[in-house]
Amino acid sequence: ILNYTGWNAIGSIAFTMNGQGITILLSVFGTVVNAARGIAGSVSGVVYKFVDGFQSAARPQIVKLCAVHDYVGMNNLVLRVSKFSSYLVGLIGIPLFLEMEYVLHLWLNEVPEFTIIFARLTLIQGFIQSIDFPIGAGIHAVGKMKLPNLTSAFIYMMILPISYVGIKLGASPEITYIMVVCIYPLALFMDLYILNKYTQFPVWEFLMNVLLKSVFIILLTSLITNSVVKTMFETGFIRLIVSVCLSSTLFIPFVFLLGLTKTERFFVINFIKQKLIANR
Repeated sequence: ILNYTGWNAIGSIAFTMNGQGITILLSVFGTVVNAARGIAGSVSGVVYKFVDGFQSAARPQIVKLCAVHDYVGMNNLVLRVSKFSSYLVGLIGIPLFLEMEYVLHLWLNEVPEFTIIFARLTLIQGFIQSIDFPIGAGIHAVGKMKLPNLTSAFIYMMILPISYVGIKLGASPEITYIMVVCIYPLALFMDLYILNKYTQFPVWEFLMNVLLKSVFIILLTSLITNSVVKTMFETGFIRLIVSVCLSSTLFIPFVFLLGLTKTERFFVINFIKQKLIANR
């Protein structure tokens, strides 16, 4: 237990130091930029709440399957949780990303400079974290924490010195968020390697059927929605509503037809049927 908690503490400390370090770096630009960082964090927190409950419910099942050494079943569950997490983030995040400027002006009387770009980059960061969380849950279930925590600590701590150098060379504040978005995928790929090392996790299947499919569907929905609403509507409440409705109308069929396997489609149909029958 001490070994597990000790190595876990190293990863947690590195993650916390990274967050606090970014806040200190951004303080060079004044309180307005730190206010923008806080608002961006609140926006991403709202989105992640929709995914957090779903992922938290799946975690005990991942641990249970690992405890009985059913690694095939555990890996399949991790794949499904990652896939559906990415789709939940996409469903909520697409209209928010596209209409971020109006949403923030609707929420705040005065939007601090850099808030919009910070919030958009934080949504991308949240997407990466949402699909990485189930993989991390699988690694935690195995219990071998030395390698994952050492690698994650190293990767997260890379963000600070690179951002510092960028700011010293005259980069704008969003360099810190750009570095996060660039470096977090490294943590994802490292977690994939580690879980594969421990449980023979199907990395290729994850890349093709989870990561690439979700990114493709999100980009396709975003491009179509953005081109339609910007052509037909001025920025405002009507465009926000149209953006939400259109992106959902496109995204859900795209996910069902392109993002799910035949077995997953069958499961979703049966789940909906059961809910409809139960509510009669």
